[in-house]
Amino acid sequence: MGSLAPTTWFAMVLLGGAGGCLIRHLLYVLIERRTHATFPIATVLVNLTGSFVIGILYGAHQAHLLGDVANVLLVGGACGAYTTFSSFCSDVLRLVRAGRHRAAWVVFLLTIPGCIVLAGAGLGLARLFFG
Repeated sequence: MGSLAPTTWFAMVLLGGAGGCLIRHLLYVLIERRTHATFPIATVLVNLTGSFVIGILYGAHQAHLLGDVANVLLVGGACGAYTTFSSFCSDVLRLVRAGRHRAAWVVFLLTIPGCIVLAGAGLGLARLFFG
């Protein structure tokens, strides 16, 4: 919680979380309507883009360009609700149960290293631009 009062922290997580999950759901609907894919592309894209944004926001917070309230609202609330580890796990298990082991490995390998690399890239970009 850092310097924030517990009630402020709680309110920012709730408010940011509501926005993040709404954006995630809208993207899922948009992607599913356009692709009709059996591969969980929406989950992979959401987790990768969310990790990149978290890296940028973390860098902005470290550079003191993003205050504690905005950090909790955007990183803890919005990005936390936008990205979805539970959907990732569910998608991998669904693919394994369907006998689509190669697709399950692709999702796994795109998501875990991809999210770490993109979070680092976002942080590096933030440090480049924000000092």
